[in-house]
Amino acid sequence: MICEELGYMVLYSRSGKSVSLTHQETVDLCLKSQEAGIDLPKYIIKEFMKDLKLIKFRYD
Repeated sequence: MICEELGYMVLYSRSGKSVSLTHQETVDLCLKSQEAGIDLPKYIIKEFMKDLKLIKFRYD
């Protein structure tokens, strides 16, 4: 995956909360997951949002 080509992410939790990440935050999370050798969704669950339900990528 080429992280710089991602737009920005909107993360949704099982409790109904959502978090919008900027493009730079999205790229940083992507790069960190690659460095750790973990798929991006698994990395987000492990390090950022334990109750992750859905990830949406936006390119607005």
